[in-house]
Amino acid sequence: SVSLAIADTAMRTKNFDDAFQAWDTLAKDTKDSLYVTAMVGKAESLSGQGKAAEALAALESIALPEGSEAANLVNSLMVSAAERAGDLKKALALCEKLIPGMAERSPEEAEYWRQKAASLRMAAAQS
Repeated sequence: SVSLAIADTAMRTKNFDDAFQAWDTLAKDTKDSLYVTAMVGKAESLSGQGKAAEALAALESIALPEGSEAANLVNSLMVSAAERAGDLKKALALCEKLIPGMAERSPEEAEYWRQKAASLRMAAAQS
């Protein structure tokens, strides 16, 4: 689609305003096969504009089956967005939510999220 091409080009050239507009157009239809991709793109374009809290809200609005690969991806992006938004408690909660599902599929990834959770715990305690 034209909007997808515009979004892709705008993201690659770091034109996050145009990217946001294109992703937003693609994200209008929740039944569209590109909906999740568009919402992730929308969040990434918001993040590129320094709008971490809005990026987090866009990611949180995506409804996905718990434990699915897509849900794990979105949850990992939400950890980063929450951390950038300064909400360390939310980042920690999201991080801890990822660990059980990762433990079954990838012990290495689960360990990464355990270490990330420990780091967030320490940062949250100091703030």
